[in-house]
Amino acid sequence: MGIELLLYRQWLRFVNMVFLGLAIGAVVLLVFLPLMESSSVLMRQPVTEAMNSGYLRPQLGDLFALSLPGFQPHFSAWYQIRDVVPSTYLAWFVAPLLPWINIGFFKERWRSLISLFLFAGLYLLLVLAPSELWLFRWPLRTIEYFYVAVAVLFSVAISGGLASNHRKIRLGATSAILLFGYYYAWAETPQNAGFHFLIFAVLVAATATALLFNWKVGIKGLVVVMVSGTVVVTAIITPHYFWTQHEFGYDADIRQVQDLNVVTDRNKSLTGNVLIQSSLSKPDSQAAILSGDIISGNVSAAAGIDTLGRYTGIGFSAFSDALYLDYRGAPVYPFAVTALFLPAGGGFNGTLADSLRVDSVVVQKGFHNDNFLSIIPDTWEVTSDDQYRYVLHRKASFNPGGTVSLATSDIAILNADSSPHHEELRVDAQEAGSLLFARLAWPGYRATIDGQSVPVSQGPAGLLMLDVPLGEHTVVIDYRTPGLRPGLAAVALASIAVVVGQILFQRGMVLGGTGTTSGFGKRRNRKSQTDASD
Repeated sequence: MGIELLLYRQWLRFVNMVFLGLAIGAVVLLVFLPLMESSSVLMRQPVTEAMNSGYLRPQLGDLFALSLPGFQPHFSAWYQIRDVVPSTYLAWFVAPLLPWINIGFFKERWRSLISLFLFAGLYLLLVLAPSELWLFRWPLRTIEYFYVAVAVLFSVAISGGLASNHRKIRLGATSAILLFGYYYAWAETPQNAGFHFLIFAVLVAATATALLFNWKVGIKGLVVVMVSGTVVVTAIITPHYFWTQHEFGYDADIRQVQDLNVVTDRNKSLTGNVLIQSSLSKPDSQAAILSGDIISGNVSAAAGIDTLGRYTGIGFSAFSDALYLDYRGAPVYPFAVTALFLPAGGGFNGTLADSLRVDSVVVQKGFHNDNFLSIIPDTWEVTSDDQYRYVLHRKASFNPGGTVSLATSDIAILNADSSPHHEELRVDAQEAGSLLFARLAWPGYRATIDGQSVPVSQGPAGLLMLDVPLGEHTVVIDYRTPGLRPGLAAVALASIAVVVGQILFQRGMVLGGTGTTSGFGKRRNRKSQTDASD
């Protein structure tokens, strides 16, 4: 729209729009500043240069299928060479009706549509971009924005009705589009020949009906057929592409919806921090998940179970490496529980389980080391041996002490007051040492000892670590989202700029109306004078 304002020489409106755009864009800083300031510890790092694996990256030929509801675009997706659904499909009627668009409409209104064309062009470039570009991945995710522009352009183009001249030529072009579309979809998945022929027959009938209604009734009749045809096409393709019709493999497909009541009841014995070692690739995983014995993804959060692994999509690198977790928070190898009972390291006297304050462990049968049961420390016991899993519990609970888990020397916790973003301790250190907290050392943590700021560091498994001097001290730990204050300041300044800008804009419009300021006002006054002279 800004380009259109420049073309029409509406300078004041253009400046106002730029300020509004910058103000709205400032809100993005609330998300991107914390993300960028935390990127140093993430398992998924932003790529420093463009990369292309072809994953979920459409090609131009895939976009030609925007009106083919049976076409599965040929790009890497879900461990396959093509997508499992028609992800580049927009609407059945767009391509067949293109020959009937009145080209003169665009010649007359190109200035008012220039911003829409630029918007479409920008997102077309993003759809065809490399599969990874800095923080952005999988270009297919942007296709909806490109199709919004296509849909608006198409709607505006047919709003005045379809062209009525050269009917034979236009009918030939529409027939060619339909025939080629049928061939193109069949060529990609010839095993679905019957389905493609059904779609082809429906599209031919729907297109013929749409043109007939347009000639007999007009644009209203055309719209009725477009909507009705969409309902029919959706009813045909939905069963064919429904989730249950695909087999992605156990690594990507849980397939069962878990009943939270079943999960909660089955796991009510799990207390404190919980580690679940399981794998979707096990043949009996589906049954184990359905029974509630095995929890996957973020179901544990919905069930109120504090599992160490959650699907965040980014991960904390040092923590994930220590427990062999993938980006979904699931163990990659069957020895995560073995690592859990190894020494924490870093001079701390205890295991990794101690450092994480783990109270309960669930191990899927068949997904563990052969000597798994023999390495369990004496401080732990097997409390359940069921069809699908072992359940382990710590014999003695942790002493109250906030989230402090281990210390390198004799440091007593006299009292503690802990919350997710704040912790205050009274400690008595018989000698100088370090405290390890069951908190991931995300950027943003700050600490004071007796009111004096002290540095924090990253300890074993990426946990928060703090050095404590000899003696009795008050220790305070606080977490503040990094980049949040600059982001809020930017939003506040943007809000003020919007208010001030609107005031100045309104004053400028008033002055412009008298012909003393803006080019827009002068242009409007000249037009008024011309009309008066006529």
